Amino acid sequence: MDNFINHSEAKILKKNAIERILINMIEDIKNGDPSQGRPDIPFLLIVLDDFTSKILSSFVGMSDVLNKGIFSVEKLEIGRQKFPNYQALYFISPTKSSLEYLNKDFEDKVNPQYKRVHLFFSSTIMDSNLGLLANEKLYPRIVTCKELNLSFFCRNKNLFDFGLNDYLDIFALKNNKDKEKDKLAILSERLFSACSVLNEYPYIQYQKNSAFCHELAFSLNAKLRGLYSDRSDYTRGLMLITDRTLDICTPLLHDYTYESLLFDLLKQEEFTLKANDDKGFSRKIELDEKDEIWNKYRTAHIAEVFEKISKEASEFYNMMKGRDGKTNEKGNKEFDEMKKALREAKSMKTKSETFNLHIKSCKNLGTVNKKY
Repeated sequence: MDNFINHSEAKILKKNAIERILINMIEDIKNGDPSQGRPDIPFLLIVLDDFTSKILSSFVGMSDVLNKGIFSVEKLEIGRQKFPNYQALYFISPTKSSLEYLNKDFEDKVNPQYKRVHLFFSSTIMDSNLGLLANEKLYPRIVTCKELNLSFFCRNKNLFDFGLNDYLDIFALKNNKDKEKDKLAILSERLFSACSVLNEYPYIQYQKNSAFCHELAFSLNAKLRGLYSDRSDYTRGLMLITDRTLDICTPLLHDYTYESLLFDLLKQEEFTLKANDDKGFSRKIELDEKDEIWNKYRTAHIAEVFEKISKEASEFYNMMKGRDGKTNEKGNKEFDEMKKALREAKSMKTKSETFNLHIKSCKNLGTVNKKY
């Protein structure tokens, strides 16, 4: 089984992960490889389980996937229409339940769910589950089998989490070594996948008086050593692993960045605008990664956000007033100039809506702040 390594130089986690999904997984299968006798695939489906669908959506949108030539995105756990003449790309977690669903798709040897299968796993598949791939009805249809090493969720370009919301009870598992070992293995695997996406092989230091940190550090180091054993051209960084006993106070504090206050203190409707499009239909305007103001100020202190967004909005509206009063001498424009003006007007409308959204959000945060 191939173990995927990203050799990208860029140290931007989200960018590298998107490249891994769209290029090294989808494009690689879709476009084929003539040198190896693999033709391109005109109709390719992608199948996701619950876990990988959340991972994929944290990095890319549905349109990004469809634009790569995928004609349908399916959910593994639900009943689906059969396409016995088409090939499918499965991006799933290597759990027993997902592999059982995979086998179920090919129970009918005469009329299978798909013709051929390209398997990508979110993390390393355990030896105990490998046998599930040896099913006589499934195995002959497997064309590709790779570990993609992508098992975390993106929150910002270099901010991620593992979606492990129940891990605070790890310190209560001292008398249940099996559960503690299972949780440690999952945490180690997901941290390993983040390192592999960043193409990092760090030196690891850990909190000496924490048995859990000790186990995690050695488990992670063993995985990384296996992945990068054939390479020596690294400027290695440093990873520090500690548990919460090193700093008990921080979880009780709240920072004052725009993003954290917005999501923690406001309901979604308080930072959402409704507007009508050109045809009069109502639509929602929400925060998004393409929003320049959001990307610029999301990690800034809220006091700075209040001041700078107000100033930028004022300058923008003053500039708009100046543009509205200008016409050419003949009172009309040439066709090319008109097209340019229309494009600019649409762009200005979008920016105006964006400013309105952030001004509303800041105003609501100010109101909430007064209550406390």
